Amino acid sequence: MNMDTNNKYTSPRAILLTAFSLLLAGACDNRIYDGPEPDAPAREVSLDFNASIEKTETVQSRNITHIDDFTGTSYSFGMSVTKSDNGNEIFKGSSDMTATMKRTDSSAPWNWSFIDNSTHTSVTPVGSEGKALKVVAYYPPVPSATKDVYTDGIPFDFSARTGLQQTDLLYNTDAIYPFAPSNDPRVTIPLRFRHAYTWIVLNITKYVDKGPEFKLSSVSLDNLGGGWIKNKGAIDPETGLAKDGATAGPIGVTVDPAAVLSTTKVLTYEFLVPSFMDSKVGDGDLLIVLNVNGINELFTLSKLYLNKSDDGKSFGFRQGYKNTYNLVYNNSALSLSIQSWNSEVISGNFGDDVTPPGSGSYMRIDFSKINAVPALNGYYWPTAVLPGSQYATTYPPKPTFLATGTHTYKNYFTTVAYGGNGSYVGAKAPDPSKLPTGDDGLKITDDVNVYTNEEAYPVIQITKEDVSVMPVPWQNENGELVAKELCRKYNGGGFHDWRLPRATELRAVWVLVASNGNIYRDLNFGKDENRNKPYWTGTEVATGEAWGMSFDYGNGLADTKLVISPYEKNTTGSVRCVRDAS
Repeated sequence: MNMDTNNKYTSPRAILLTAFSLLLAGACDNRIYDGPEPDAPAREVSLDFNASIEKTETVQSRNITHIDDFTGTSYSFGMSVTKSDNGNEIFKGSSDMTATMKRTDSSAPWNWSFIDNSTHTSVTPVGSEGKALKVVAYYPPVPSATKDVYTDGIPFDFSARTGLQQTDLLYNTDAIYPFAPSNDPRVTIPLRFRHAYTWIVLNITKYVDKGPEFKLSSVSLDNLGGGWIKNKGAIDPETGLAKDGATAGPIGVTVDPAAVLSTTKVLTYEFLVPSFMDSKVGDGDLLIVLNVNGINELFTLSKLYLNKSDDGKSFGFRQGYKNTYNLVYNNSALSLSIQSWNSEVISGNFGDDVTPPGSGSYMRIDFSKINAVPALNGYYWPTAVLPGSQYATTYPPKPTFLATGTHTYKNYFTTVAYGGNGSYVGAKAPDPSKLPTGDDGLKITDDVNVYTNEEAYPVIQITKEDVSVMPVPWQNENGELVAKELCRKYNGGGFHDWRLPRATELRAVWVLVASNGNIYRDLNFGKDENRNKPYWTGTEVATGEAWGMSFDYGNGLADTKLVISPYEKNTTGSVRCVRDAS
Protein backbone atom coordinates (compact mmCIF):
# COMPACT_ATOMS: atom_id res chain seq x y z
CA MET A 1 0.00 0.00 0.00
CA ASN A 2 1.46 3.34 -0.96
CA MET A 3 1.70 6.26 1.37
CA ASP A 4 -0.15 9.42 0.45
CA THR A 5 2.86 11.70 0.17
CA ASN A 6 0.70 14.80 -0.02
CA ASN A 7 -1.55 14.24 2.97
CA LYS A 8 -0.14 11.91 5.53
CA TYR A 9 0.96 11.79 9.14
CA THR A 10 3.35 9.43 10.67
CA SER A 11 1.83 7.43 13.32
CA PRO A 12 2.55 8.10 16.92
CA ARG A 13 3.83 4.63 16.93
CA ALA A 14 5.27 2.08 14.52
CA ILE A 15 2.47 -0.14 13.18
CA LEU A 16 3.59 -3.54 12.02
CA LEU A 17 2.51 -5.46 8.95
CA THR A 18 2.64 -9.13 9.90
CA ALA A 19 2.63 -11.98 7.46
CA PHE A 20 1.75 -15.49 8.44
CA SER A 21 2.50 -18.69 6.60
CA LEU A 22 -0.63 -20.79 6.62
CA LEU A 23 -0.95 -24.52 6.08
CA LEU A 24 -3.84 -26.23 4.34
CA ALA A 25 -5.59 -28.92 6.33
CA GLY A 26 -8.71 -31.03 6.07
CA ALA A 27 -9.31 -33.32 3.13
CA CYS A 28 -12.20 -34.99 1.39
CA ASP A 29 -12.85 -36.29 -2.11
CA ASN A 30 -13.41 -33.25 -4.33
CA ARG A 31 -12.92 -33.34 -8.07
CA ILE A 32 -12.24 -30.42 -10.35
CA TYR A 33 -15.52 -28.84 -11.42
CA ASP A 34 -15.06 -27.25 -14.81
CA GLY A 35 -18.53 -25.88 -15.44
CA PRO A 36 -20.06 -25.91 -18.93
CA GLU A 37 -16.76 -25.42 -20.78
CA PRO A 38 -14.21 -28.13 -19.95
CA ASP A 39 -10.58 -27.08 -19.74
CA ALA A 40 -7.65 -28.86 -21.33
CA PRO A 41 -6.34 -31.55 -18.99
CA ALA A 42 -3.95 -30.18 -16.41
CA ARG A 43 -2.33 -31.48 -13.27
CA GLU A 44 -4.41 -30.78 -10.18
CA VAL A 45 -2.43 -28.91 -7.55
CA SER A 46 -3.47 -28.46 -3.93
CA LEU A 47 -3.84 -24.82 -2.92
CA ASP A 48 -2.33 -23.31 0.21
CA PHE A 49 -3.03 -19.77 1.44
CA ASN A 50 -1.22 -17.21 3.53
CA ALA A 51 -2.66 -13.96 4.81
CA SER A 52 -1.31 -10.58 5.81
CA ILE A 53 -3.39 -8.17 7.83
CA GLU A 54 -2.95 -4.56 8.82
CA LYS A 55 -2.77 -3.69 12.50
CA THR A 56 -4.96 -0.92 13.93
CA GLU A 57 -5.25 0.92 17.22
CA THR A 58 -7.77 0.75 20.05
CA VAL A 59 -10.61 3.19 19.48
CA GLN A 60 -12.65 5.27 21.90
CA SER A 61 -16.12 5.87 20.47
CA ARG A 62 -18.93 4.51 18.35
CA ASN A 63 -17.99 0.94 19.42
CA ILE A 64 -15.88 0.27 16.36
CA THR A 65 -15.07 -3.41 16.09
CA HIS A 66 -11.44 -3.11 15.14
CA ILE A 67 -9.08 -5.76 13.81
CA ASP A 68 -5.83 -6.03 15.75
CA ASP A 69 -3.96 -8.81 14.03
CA PHE A 70 -4.02 -12.55 13.49
CA THR A 71 -2.88 -13.10 17.05
CA GLY A 72 -5.71 -15.38 18.20
CA THR A 73 -6.29 -19.02 17.45
CA SER A 74 -9.23 -19.01 15.01
CA TYR A 75 -10.34 -16.76 12.12
CA SER A 76 -12.94 -17.25 9.41
CA PHE A 77 -13.11 -15.53 6.01
CA GLY A 78 -15.65 -15.28 3.26
CA MET A 79 -14.00 -16.59 0.10
CA SER A 80 -14.74 -17.25 -3.54
CA VAL A 81 -12.28 -19.07 -5.85
CA THR A 82 -13.30 -19.15 -9.52
CA LYS A 83 -11.77 -19.18 -12.98
CA SER A 84 -10.34 -15.83 -13.95
CA ASP A 85 -11.57 -16.01 -17.53
CA ASN A 86 -15.26 -16.80 -17.04
CA GLY A 87 -15.94 -16.83 -13.30
CA ASN A 88 -17.03 -20.48 -13.26
CA GLU A 89 -16.31 -22.62 -10.23
CA ILE A 90 -13.08 -24.63 -10.27
CA PHE A 91 -14.67 -27.26 -8.02
CA LYS A 92 -18.12 -27.74 -6.59
CA GLY A 93 -18.83 -24.97 -4.06
CA SER A 94 -15.69 -22.95 -4.75
CA SER A 95 -17.63 -19.76 -5.56
CA ASP A 96 -19.04 -19.38 -2.04
CA MET A 97 -17.04 -20.74 0.86
CA THR A 98 -16.20 -20.02 4.46
CA ALA A 99 -12.47 -20.47 5.00
CA THR A 100 -11.25 -20.95 8.58
CA MET A 101 -7.72 -20.91 9.86
CA LYS A 102 -7.08 -22.41 13.31
CA ARG A 103 -4.19 -23.28 15.56
CA THR A 104 -3.91 -24.84 19.00
CA ASP A 105 -1.92 -21.99 20.50
CA SER A 106 -0.05 -18.85 19.47
CA SER A 107 3.13 -20.76 18.61
CA ALA A 108 1.49 -23.56 16.60
CA PRO A 109 1.19 -23.54 12.77
CA TRP A 110 -2.06 -22.52 11.16
CA ASN A 111 -4.40 -25.13 9.66
CA TRP A 112 -7.00 -24.21 7.07
CA SER A 113 -10.40 -25.78 6.43
CA PHE A 114 -13.15 -24.86 3.96
CA ILE A 115 -16.94 -25.18 3.99
CA ASP A 116 -19.20 -25.03 0.93
CA ASN A 117 -21.82 -22.53 2.10
CA SER A 118 -24.55 -24.03 -0.10
CA THR A 119 -24.24 -27.57 1.28
CA HIS A 120 -22.42 -26.90 4.57
CA THR A 121 -19.98 -29.67 3.71
CA SER A 122 -16.20 -29.73 3.79
CA VAL A 123 -14.23 -29.09 0.58
CA THR A 124 -10.53 -29.03 -0.27
CA PRO A 125 -9.31 -26.36 -2.73
CA VAL A 126 -7.44 -27.59 -5.79
CA GLY A 127 -6.67 -25.75 -9.01
CA SER A 128 -5.59 -26.59 -12.54
CA GLU A 129 -1.87 -26.02 -12.88
CA GLY A 130 -1.04 -23.16 -15.20
CA LYS A 131 -4.55 -21.63 -14.95
CA ALA A 132 -5.12 -18.24 -13.34
CA LEU A 133 -7.56 -18.07 -10.43
CA LYS A 134 -9.84 -15.28 -9.26
CA VAL A 135 -9.83 -15.16 -5.45
CA VAL A 136 -12.18 -12.82 -3.60
CA ALA A 137 -11.88 -12.82 0.19
CA TYR A 138 -13.09 -10.60 3.01
CA TYR A 139 -12.97 -10.46 6.80
CA PRO A 140 -14.99 -10.77 8.95
CA PRO A 141 -17.44 -12.99 7.05
CA VAL A 142 -21.10 -12.07 6.76
CA PRO A 143 -23.28 -14.27 9.01
CA SER A 144 -25.09 -16.94 6.97
CA ALA A 145 -23.00 -16.00 3.93
CA THR A 146 -24.52 -16.63 0.52
CA LYS A 147 -23.53 -15.93 -3.06
CA ASP A 148 -25.52 -12.70 -2.78
CA VAL A 149 -22.47 -11.18 -1.07
CA TYR A 150 -20.49 -11.44 -4.29
CA THR A 151 -23.23 -9.82 -6.38
CA ASP A 152 -25.15 -7.60 -3.97
CA GLY A 153 -22.20 -6.75 -1.71
CA ILE A 154 -21.49 -6.86 2.04
CA PRO A 155 -24.20 -4.88 3.85
CA PHE A 156 -23.38 -2.01 6.21
CA ASP A 157 -25.55 0.43 8.15
CA PHE A 158 -23.88 3.39 9.86
CA SER A 159 -27.04 5.51 9.97
CA ALA A 160 -27.84 4.86 13.65
CA ARG A 161 -26.91 7.56 16.17
CA THR A 162 -27.54 5.61 19.37
CA GLY A 163 -26.75 2.00 20.26
CA LEU A 164 -23.89 2.28 17.82
CA GLN A 165 -21.77 -0.44 16.32
CA GLN A 166 -19.36 -0.25 13.39
CA THR A 167 -17.35 -3.21 12.19
CA ASP A 168 -14.10 -2.72 10.35
CA LEU A 169 -13.88 -4.58 7.03
CA LEU A 170 -10.86 -6.04 5.25
CA TYR A 171 -10.93 -7.04 1.61
CA ASN A 172 -8.41 -8.91 -0.50
CA THR A 173 -6.67 -6.49 -2.86
CA ASP A 174 -5.23 -8.92 -5.43
CA ALA A 175 -8.01 -10.86 -7.13
CA ILE A 176 -6.20 -12.66 -9.97
CA TYR A 177 -3.53 -15.25 -9.17
CA PRO A 178 -1.82 -16.86 -12.16
CA PHE A 179 0.44 -19.76 -11.29
CA ALA A 180 2.81 -21.53 -13.63
CA PRO A 181 3.50 -25.27 -13.80
CA SER A 182 6.09 -26.45 -11.30
CA ASN A 183 7.23 -29.53 -9.47
CA ASP A 184 5.78 -28.29 -6.18
CA PRO A 185 2.99 -30.45 -4.75
CA ARG A 186 0.95 -27.37 -3.85
CA VAL A 187 0.63 -23.69 -4.67
CA THR A 188 0.56 -20.97 -2.01
CA ILE A 189 -1.79 -18.07 -2.71
CA PRO A 190 -1.26 -14.83 -0.75
CA LEU A 191 -4.31 -13.05 0.64
CA ARG A 192 -3.40 -9.38 0.97
CA PHE A 193 -6.00 -7.54 2.99
CA ARG A 194 -6.68 -3.82 3.08
CA HIS A 195 -9.03 -1.78 5.23
CA ALA A 196 -12.08 -0.86 3.17
CA TYR A 197 -13.13 2.14 5.27
CA THR A 198 -11.52 5.44 6.20
CA TRP A 199 -11.09 5.98 9.92
CA ILE A 200 -12.05 9.54 10.94
CA VAL A 201 -11.04 10.94 14.34
CA LEU A 202 -12.37 14.27 15.67
CA ASN A 203 -10.57 15.80 18.67
CA ILE A 204 -12.60 18.71 20.06
CA THR A 205 -11.70 21.45 22.54
CA LYS A 206 -12.90 25.00 23.12
CA TYR A 207 -10.83 28.14 22.68
CA VAL A 208 -11.21 30.25 25.83
CA ASP A 209 -11.82 29.10 29.40
CA LYS A 210 -14.38 31.75 30.23
CA GLY A 211 -18.11 32.45 29.91
CA PRO A 212 -21.02 29.99 30.25
CA GLU A 213 -20.82 26.26 29.69
CA PHE A 214 -20.93 25.04 26.12
CA LYS A 215 -22.38 21.55 25.81
CA LEU A 216 -21.88 19.22 22.86
CA SER A 217 -24.92 17.05 22.13
CA SER A 218 -24.06 15.52 18.74
CA VAL A 219 -21.19 15.12 16.28
CA SER A 220 -21.42 14.03 12.66
CA LEU A 221 -19.84 14.02 9.23
CA ASP A 222 -22.18 14.90 6.38
CA ASN A 223 -22.48 15.94 2.75
CA LEU A 224 -23.16 19.49 1.65
CA GLY A 225 -22.53 19.87 -2.06
CA GLY A 226 -22.65 16.21 -3.03
CA GLY A 227 -23.49 12.70 -1.91
CA TRP A 228 -20.05 11.31 -1.15
CA ILE A 229 -20.55 10.11 2.42
CA LYS A 230 -22.67 6.95 2.47
CA ASN A 231 -24.25 5.74 5.71
CA LYS A 232 -26.15 2.67 4.49
CA GLY A 233 -25.78 0.20 1.66
CA ALA A 234 -23.33 -2.49 0.60
CA ILE A 235 -19.57 -2.79 0.10
CA ASP A 236 -18.19 -4.54 -2.96
CA PRO A 237 -16.00 -7.41 -1.61
CA GLU A 238 -13.66 -7.07 -4.62
CA THR A 239 -12.95 -3.33 -4.32
CA GLY A 240 -13.87 -2.44 -0.76
CA LEU A 241 -15.94 0.49 -2.12
CA ALA A 242 -19.62 1.22 -1.62
CA LYS A 243 -21.75 -0.18 -4.42
CA ASP A 244 -24.17 1.86 -6.49
CA GLY A 245 -27.41 2.45 -4.64
CA ALA A 246 -25.83 3.12 -1.24
CA THR A 247 -27.60 5.88 0.72
CA ALA A 248 -25.90 9.25 1.12
CA GLY A 249 -26.20 10.68 4.59
CA PRO A 250 -24.54 11.63 7.88
CA ILE A 251 -22.46 9.37 10.08
CA GLY A 252 -22.32 10.50 13.69
CA VAL A 253 -23.22 10.08 17.33
CA THR A 254 -25.68 11.54 19.78
CA VAL A 255 -23.76 12.58 22.89
CA ASP A 256 -25.98 11.66 25.82
CA PRO A 257 -25.59 13.16 28.31
CA ALA A 258 -24.22 16.21 26.54
CA ALA A 259 -20.47 16.71 27.06
CA VAL A 260 -19.10 20.01 28.36
CA LEU A 261 -16.44 21.50 26.07
CA SER A 262 -13.12 22.25 27.75
CA THR A 263 -9.89 24.03 26.90
CA THR A 264 -7.83 21.21 28.41
CA LYS A 265 -9.87 17.99 28.16
CA VAL A 266 -10.05 16.72 24.58
CA LEU A 267 -13.33 15.10 23.51
CA THR A 268 -12.60 12.38 20.94
CA TYR A 269 -15.11 10.84 18.51
CA GLU A 270 -14.23 8.25 15.89
CA PHE A 271 -16.08 6.93 12.86
CA LEU A 272 -15.60 4.48 10.04
CA VAL A 273 -16.67 6.02 6.72
CA PRO A 274 -17.05 4.16 3.40
CA SER A 275 -14.12 5.42 1.34
CA PHE A 276 -14.36 7.55 -1.78
CA MET A 277 -11.90 9.37 -4.04
CA ASP A 278 -13.20 11.39 -6.95
CA SER A 279 -12.04 14.25 -9.15
CA LYS A 280 -15.49 15.81 -8.71
CA VAL A 281 -15.08 16.26 -4.95
CA GLY A 282 -14.61 19.98 -4.37
CA ASP A 283 -14.18 22.50 -1.59
CA GLY A 284 -17.20 22.47 0.71
CA ASP A 285 -18.72 19.17 -0.45
CA LEU A 286 -18.15 17.65 2.99
CA LEU A 287 -18.66 19.12 6.42
CA ILE A 288 -18.33 18.46 10.14
CA VAL A 289 -21.40 19.28 12.23
CA LEU A 290 -21.27 19.89 15.99
CA ASN A 291 -24.46 20.60 17.92
CA VAL A 292 -23.42 23.03 20.66
CA ASN A 293 -26.05 24.32 23.08
CA GLY A 294 -28.77 23.25 20.65
CA ILE A 295 -27.26 24.99 17.61
CA ASN A 296 -25.63 23.15 14.71
CA GLU A 297 -22.17 24.60 14.12
CA LEU A 298 -20.87 23.75 10.64
CA PHE A 299 -17.35 23.49 9.27
CA THR A 300 -17.02 22.79 5.58
CA LEU A 301 -13.93 20.87 4.56
CA SER A 302 -11.83 22.32 1.78
CA LYS A 303 -9.73 19.94 -0.31
CA LEU A 304 -6.78 20.99 1.84
CA TYR A 305 -8.22 18.78 4.60
CA LEU A 306 -8.94 15.74 2.42
CA ASN A 307 -6.82 12.87 1.15
CA LYS A 308 -5.36 13.34 -2.31
CA SER A 309 -4.79 10.66 -4.94
CA ASP A 310 -1.26 9.92 -6.12
CA ASP A 311 -1.85 11.85 -9.34
CA GLY A 312 -3.25 14.82 -7.42
CA LYS A 313 -6.54 14.83 -9.34
CA SER A 314 -8.94 13.15 -6.91
CA PHE A 315 -9.89 14.03 -3.33
CA GLY A 316 -11.89 12.42 -0.56
CA PHE A 317 -11.47 9.85 2.21
CA ARG A 318 -8.90 7.32 1.07
CA GLN A 319 -9.12 3.59 1.80
CA GLY A 320 -7.12 2.38 4.75
CA TYR A 321 -6.30 5.89 5.96
CA LYS A 322 -6.87 7.34 9.42
CA ASN A 323 -7.61 11.08 9.27
CA THR A 324 -7.43 13.01 12.54
CA TYR A 325 -8.93 16.51 12.81
CA ASN A 326 -8.12 18.70 15.80
CA LEU A 327 -11.08 21.06 16.17
CA VAL A 328 -11.34 24.14 18.37
CA TYR A 329 -14.75 25.64 19.09
CA ASN A 330 -14.25 29.37 19.51
CA ASN A 331 -16.72 30.13 22.28
CA SER A 332 -15.98 33.84 21.97
CA ALA A 333 -16.82 34.12 18.26
CA LEU A 334 -19.18 31.07 18.30
CA SER A 335 -17.34 29.49 15.41
CA LEU A 336 -15.47 26.28 14.66
CA SER A 337 -11.98 26.00 13.22
CA ILE A 338 -9.54 23.25 12.35
CA GLN A 339 -6.29 23.95 14.18
CA SER A 340 -4.45 21.04 12.60
CA TRP A 341 -5.02 17.73 10.90
CA ASN A 342 -3.05 14.68 9.90
CA SER A 343 -3.52 11.55 7.87
CA GLU A 344 -1.77 8.20 8.09
CA VAL A 345 -1.98 4.80 6.48
CA ILE A 346 -3.17 2.15 8.91
CA SER A 347 -0.29 -0.21 8.09
CA GLY A 348 3.42 -0.32 7.60
CA ASN A 349 6.17 1.41 9.55
CA PHE A 350 5.57 5.13 9.50
CA GLY A 351 7.28 7.73 11.64
CA ASP A 352 10.30 6.02 13.13
CA ASP A 353 12.73 5.85 10.24
CA VAL A 354 10.88 7.56 7.41
CA THR A 355 13.51 10.30 7.38
CA PRO A 356 16.86 9.30 8.89
CA PRO A 357 19.44 11.98 9.67
CA GLY A 358 20.77 13.62 6.54
CA SER A 359 17.88 12.96 4.15
CA GLY A 360 14.78 14.83 3.10
CA SER A 361 13.89 18.34 4.22
CA TYR A 362 13.97 17.47 7.91
CA MET A 363 16.10 15.38 10.27
CA ARG A 364 15.04 12.78 12.81
CA ILE A 365 16.60 13.09 16.28
CA ASP A 366 16.15 10.39 18.90
CA PHE A 367 17.03 11.85 22.29
CA SER A 368 16.69 8.41 23.89
CA LYS A 369 19.95 7.40 22.15
CA ILE A 370 21.98 10.05 23.98
CA ASN A 371 25.20 8.46 25.24
CA ALA A 372 28.49 9.32 26.89
CA VAL A 373 30.76 8.12 24.08
CA PRO A 374 31.86 10.72 21.48
CA ALA A 375 31.10 9.82 17.84
CA LEU A 376 29.40 6.55 18.81
CA ASN A 377 26.16 7.35 16.99
CA GLY A 378 25.89 11.12 16.78
CA TYR A 379 24.03 11.38 20.11
CA TYR A 380 27.01 12.23 22.33
CA TRP A 381 26.09 14.56 25.20
CA PRO A 382 29.07 16.54 26.52
CA THR A 383 30.76 16.26 29.89
CA ALA A 384 32.82 18.79 31.82
CA VAL A 385 34.86 19.04 35.01
CA LEU A 386 33.00 21.52 37.21
CA PRO A 387 34.72 23.78 39.76
CA GLY A 388 35.62 21.97 42.97
CA SER A 389 35.51 18.53 41.36
CA GLN A 390 38.17 16.37 39.79
CA TYR A 391 35.60 14.22 37.99
CA ALA A 392 33.84 14.87 34.74
CA THR A 393 30.05 15.03 34.93
CA THR A 394 27.23 15.41 32.43
CA TYR A 395 27.14 19.08 31.58
CA PRO A 396 25.00 20.86 30.63
CA PRO A 397 22.30 18.76 32.35
CA LYS A 398 20.17 16.61 30.04
CA PRO A 399 16.42 17.17 29.74
CA THR A 400 13.79 14.77 30.98
CA PHE A 401 11.33 13.26 28.52
CA LEU A 402 7.65 12.64 28.00
CA ALA A 403 6.60 9.02 27.62
CA THR A 404 6.60 7.85 24.01
CA GLY A 405 3.09 8.26 22.63
CA THR A 406 2.24 11.11 25.05
CA HIS A 407 1.72 13.89 22.52
CA THR A 408 1.15 16.74 24.97
CA TYR A 409 2.43 19.51 22.74
CA LYS A 410 0.27 18.65 19.72
CA ASN A 411 -2.71 20.28 21.44
CA TYR A 412 -0.90 23.50 22.40
CA PHE A 413 -2.76 25.68 19.91
CA THR A 414 -3.05 28.96 21.83
CA THR A 415 -1.30 30.59 24.82
CA VAL A 416 -0.88 29.91 28.52
CA ALA A 417 -3.33 32.74 29.25
CA TYR A 418 -5.98 31.04 27.11
CA GLY A 419 -5.30 27.62 28.63
CA GLY A 420 -3.76 26.12 25.51
CA ASN A 421 0.03 26.20 25.97
CA GLY A 422 0.86 24.46 29.23
CA SER A 423 2.55 26.54 31.93
CA TYR A 424 4.92 29.49 32.04
CA VAL A 425 8.60 28.59 32.45
CA GLY A 426 10.47 31.43 34.11
CA ALA A 427 14.14 32.23 33.69
CA LYS A 428 16.67 30.94 36.19
CA ALA A 429 20.41 31.23 35.73
CA PRO A 430 22.67 28.46 37.00
CA ASP A 431 24.96 29.03 39.96
CA PRO A 432 28.11 30.64 38.46
CA SER A 433 30.27 28.55 40.78
CA LYS A 434 28.89 25.41 39.12
CA LEU A 435 29.68 26.45 35.56
CA PRO A 436 32.72 25.01 33.77
CA THR A 437 35.62 27.43 33.38
CA GLY A 438 38.05 28.12 30.56
CA ASP A 439 38.02 25.37 27.95
CA ASP A 440 36.15 22.88 30.09
CA GLY A 441 32.84 22.90 28.27
CA LEU A 442 29.78 24.50 26.74
CA LYS A 443 28.22 27.28 28.78
CA ILE A 444 24.49 28.13 28.80
CA THR A 445 22.77 30.72 30.97
CA ASP A 446 19.15 31.13 32.14
CA ASP A 447 18.24 27.51 31.33
CA VAL A 448 17.79 25.83 34.73
CA ASN A 449 13.97 25.98 34.75
CA VAL A 450 13.81 24.94 31.11
CA TYR A 451 15.52 21.57 31.51
CA THR A 452 14.03 21.09 34.99
CA ASN A 453 10.38 22.03 34.47
CA GLU A 454 9.67 21.13 30.84
CA GLU A 455 9.99 17.68 29.28
CA ALA A 456 11.05 17.06 25.70
CA TYR A 457 9.35 14.61 23.37
CA PRO A 458 11.87 11.72 23.04
CA VAL A 459 11.90 11.43 19.22
CA ILE A 460 11.38 14.45 16.98
CA GLN A 461 11.87 15.55 13.42
CA ILE A 462 13.17 19.07 12.84
CA THR A 463 13.29 21.11 9.64
CA LYS A 464 16.71 21.60 8.10
CA GLU A 465 15.94 25.14 6.99
CA ASP A 466 13.98 28.05 8.43
CA VAL A 467 10.30 28.01 7.53
CA SER A 468 10.19 31.77 8.02
CA VAL A 469 11.27 33.77 4.97
CA MET A 470 12.04 36.66 7.30
CA PRO A 471 12.04 37.03 11.09
CA VAL A 472 8.54 37.18 12.61
CA PRO A 473 7.07 38.08 16.01
CA TRP A 474 5.93 35.33 18.35
CA GLN A 475 2.67 37.28 18.72
CA ASN A 476 1.80 40.46 16.85
CA GLU A 477 -0.14 43.53 17.95
CA ASN A 478 -3.42 41.93 16.82
CA GLY A 479 -2.88 38.93 19.06
CA GLU A 480 -2.08 36.59 16.16
CA LEU A 481 0.35 33.80 17.06
CA VAL A 482 2.52 34.33 14.00
CA ALA A 483 5.40 31.95 14.77
CA LYS A 484 3.07 29.14 15.84
CA GLU A 485 0.92 29.61 12.75
CA LEU A 486 3.92 29.21 10.44
CA CYS A 487 4.48 25.71 11.82
CA ARG A 488 0.78 24.85 11.97
CA LYS A 489 0.43 25.62 8.27
CA TYR A 490 3.73 24.01 7.27
CA ASN A 491 3.27 20.60 5.58
CA GLY A 492 6.82 19.46 4.89
CA GLY A 493 7.01 15.78 4.02
CA GLY A 494 3.24 15.75 3.65
CA PHE A 495 2.80 15.96 7.44
CA HIS A 496 0.26 18.29 8.99
CA ASP A 497 1.31 18.24 12.66
CA TRP A 498 4.39 20.44 12.72
CA ARG A 499 4.74 22.78 15.71
CA LEU A 500 7.19 25.18 17.32
CA PRO A 501 9.83 23.30 19.31
CA ARG A 502 9.55 23.56 23.06
CA ALA A 503 12.45 25.36 24.72
CA THR A 504 13.79 22.14 26.24
CA GLU A 505 13.72 20.46 22.81
CA LEU A 506 15.57 23.18 20.88
CA ARG A 507 18.09 23.43 23.73
CA ALA A 508 18.72 19.66 23.47
CA VAL A 509 19.07 19.83 19.67
CA TRP A 510 21.67 22.57 19.90
CA VAL A 511 23.67 20.80 22.60
CA LEU A 512 23.85 17.78 20.29
CA VAL A 513 24.83 20.00 17.35
CA ALA A 514 27.59 21.62 19.41
CA SER A 515 28.89 18.27 20.67
CA ASN A 516 28.92 16.15 17.53
CA GLY A 517 31.00 18.04 15.00
CA ASN A 518 29.77 17.71 11.44
CA ILE A 519 27.18 15.00 12.10
CA TYR A 520 24.40 17.60 12.27
CA ARG A 521 25.78 19.98 9.66
CA ASP A 522 22.69 19.39 7.49
CA LEU A 523 20.66 21.33 10.04
CA ASN A 524 22.51 24.39 8.75
CA PHE A 525 22.78 26.18 12.09
CA GLY A 526 26.46 26.74 11.34
CA LYS A 527 25.82 28.81 8.21
CA ASP A 528 27.00 32.40 8.48
CA GLU A 529 23.51 33.76 7.93
CA ASN A 530 22.18 31.68 10.85
CA ARG A 531 24.85 32.49 13.42
CA ASN A 532 23.72 34.50 16.47
CA LYS A 533 20.23 34.76 15.01
CA PRO A 534 17.38 34.25 17.52
CA TYR A 535 14.98 31.36 16.98
CA TRP A 536 11.58 31.12 18.63
CA THR A 537 10.40 28.25 20.79
CA GLY A 538 6.80 27.54 21.76
CA THR A 539 7.50 27.95 25.49
CA GLU A 540 6.32 31.12 27.21
CA VAL A 541 8.23 32.87 30.00
CA ALA A 542 5.36 35.17 31.02
CA THR A 543 2.36 36.92 29.45
CA GLY A 544 4.48 39.09 27.16
CA GLU A 545 7.60 36.94 26.80
CA ALA A 546 8.59 33.66 25.16
CA TRP A 547 11.84 31.73 25.09
CA GLY A 548 14.19 32.33 22.20
CA MET A 549 17.65 30.94 21.45
CA SER A 550 20.66 31.92 19.41
CA PHE A 551 23.63 29.79 18.48
CA ASP A 552 27.17 30.48 17.35
CA TYR A 553 29.12 27.32 16.55
CA GLY A 554 32.82 27.75 17.21
CA ASN A 555 35.95 25.64 17.23
CA GLY A 556 35.04 23.17 19.96
CA LEU A 557 32.65 23.40 22.88
CA ALA A 558 34.48 26.15 24.73
CA ASP A 559 34.27 28.36 21.65
CA THR A 560 30.57 27.65 21.02
CA LYS A 561 28.01 30.11 22.33
CA LEU A 562 24.46 29.00 23.09
CA VAL A 563 22.20 31.73 24.41
CA ILE A 564 18.76 30.90 25.75
CA SER A 565 16.86 33.93 26.97
CA PRO A 566 13.40 35.50 27.35
CA TYR A 567 12.36 37.65 24.39
CA GLU A 568 9.48 40.09 24.13
CA LYS A 569 6.79 38.43 22.01
CA ASN A 570 6.50 41.42 19.67
CA THR A 571 10.19 41.26 18.72
CA THR A 572 11.17 39.12 15.75
CA GLY A 573 12.88 35.77 15.46
CA SER A 574 13.30 32.93 12.98
CA VAL A 575 11.32 29.69 12.98
CA ARG A 576 12.24 26.02 12.74
CA CYS A 577 9.47 23.46 13.13
CA VAL A 578 9.43 20.06 14.82
CA ARG A 579 6.99 17.17 15.08
CA ASP A 580 6.65 14.12 17.28
CA ALA A 581 8.18 11.26 15.29
CA SER A 582 6.84 8.22 17.13
